[in-house]
Amino acid sequence: MLRPQVNVVCNEVMNLQLIDKPEGITTHQSEPNDWGIVEFIAQQSGQTLYVTHRLDKETSGALLVAKDRDTAKNLTQLFEQKVVSKRYFFLTDRQIKQQVKLDHISHHSYIERDKQTYTSSNQKESNAFTDFSLLWNQGGISLWEARPITGKSHQIRLHAQDLGIPVLGDKEHGGTNWSRMCLHAQEINFVHEGTTQDFKSITPWWSEQKHAELIANSLPLQTNALIHLMNAYEKRQRLKIHNLPSFRFSHAETDEFSIDIYNTVAWINWYKEENPTDQILTTFESYFHTLNKSVFVRKMNNRGQDPNTNQFWSLGKIPDQWTTAENGLHYELRTNQGLSAGLFLDQRANRAWVKENGADLRVLNLYSYTCGFSVAATAGGAKEVCSVDTSAKFLDWGKRNFEINNLDVKKFEFWAQDCLLFLKGTAKRKRQFDLIIVDPPSFGRSKDQVFKIEKDWTQLLDLCNEVLALQGKILFSTNYEKWEYKDFQELMQSWAMKNKLSLQPNPIPGLDYELSSIHRLLKCVVLIKTGKHN
Repeated sequence: MLRPQVNVVCNEVMNLQLIDKPEGITTHQSEPNDWGIVEFIAQQSGQTLYVTHRLDKETSGALLVAKDRDTAKNLTQLFEQKVVSKRYFFLTDRQIKQQVKLDHISHHSYIERDKQTYTSSNQKESNAFTDFSLLWNQGGISLWEARPITGKSHQIRLHAQDLGIPVLGDKEHGGTNWSRMCLHAQEINFVHEGTTQDFKSITPWWSEQKHAELIANSLPLQTNALIHLMNAYEKRQRLKIHNLPSFRFSHAETDEFSIDIYNTVAWINWYKEENPTDQILTTFESYFHTLNKSVFVRKMNNRGQDPNTNQFWSLGKIPDQWTTAENGLHYELRTNQGLSAGLFLDQRANRAWVKENGADLRVLNLYSYTCGFSVAATAGGAKEVCSVDTSAKFLDWGKRNFEINNLDVKKFEFWAQDCLLFLKGTAKRKRQFDLIIVDPPSFGRSKDQVFKIEKDWTQLLDLCNEVLALQGKILFSTNYEKWEYKDFQELMQSWAMKNKLSLQPNPIPGLDYELSSIHRLLKCVVLIKTGKHN
């Protein structure tokens, strides 16, 4: 099993782990193709984890899980006995009801589920109790502390709504629309076997009073690049991804741009038809200066489908070439060759899997680009590595990646050829591979033919299967936007059954990309040639 590249555990004691959950992901799996933060960490670490309490999908912060059933049972009993102290922060842009002017308030009500939501009322005997304290109020923005005595679903959100101070961003319960719901579980405290256990989360940036004016000026919801950057960074900070040399800083949180961190450079893909304004560029430059990063902004006309795009902005000292590290390997990045820097970070977990599982294998890397997978396979001990791409320039770049990792280029193969033609020729020669890596473009044009994944994927996999050894594996991935994750899985399952291959669990992509697998842009599957119908 692939072991974690990042550690999302903040604290660990007595068979308990504290997860610093980001907003935007559920506590645990809610649908077959939509795993939660607990499943992600369990699969990455190889441990079985047990949920002892839950946080709403939109809530960030301290989430306590157990590593064995007995510990989970004991902690669940502590929660039921109401001896676990929980401390939350929430932000609101509303002032508390006129009849209540206290800074410290205790509120109670009866909370129940009503169809698809939860409601709070005084029509029945109270079953939910919360203490509130005002921490600061500036410019119409207030930070409150909430300490729930009971643990009903949506309790703090509903009680805040009852008091006239709904949580900022909580549209379901009367809050003003914003870029996220500003409710955060800051601390969990309890006594176990005579010892006080205190688990704390990273304090959210929006809870600091110095940001009140920035938040107030962004209401009602407006595009604000600085707020987006701070939210995106905090999400990755909770996951400890921000410590990696390379990671996706901003992915699907906005349609306007995406951001990759490559060592000392923040690479921004700008997708809007309009050029970034001077104000936006200044925001990018100022923010990333605090992180000691220079900024390179690349205009991506037609969502990056226009290969002739050559409009960019360099903010700070940007070298034409530099290197970054990933999984113990190094890769060269370039600003002057193509629309991308040279390393697709969404494949980080897959490259780690190839490195870990490539020993003594014969590896074929199709659509190899700058040979990131080939470098990983070689470093993992593969006995043969063959890289195929239509571009000789990209293959030369790939050879450079071999060299900077002290790997002997002469011992491995690099073929500048159309991948389908290469596979046909390989089948005629009856050559076989143990691992075939296939990450094709959604659309590609070579001197020989035009490739469209929606019509050519079966031919591509059929040809791969012809040159795949028994018990060999195909790592197949795509970013084709018109395939939903579920649809992709069904297509792969149908093809695999027809061709006597089976599906095995593939590496989970990093959470610096998409937090949910349902609408994941990168779809990936591992196919193994068993020679038997499933």
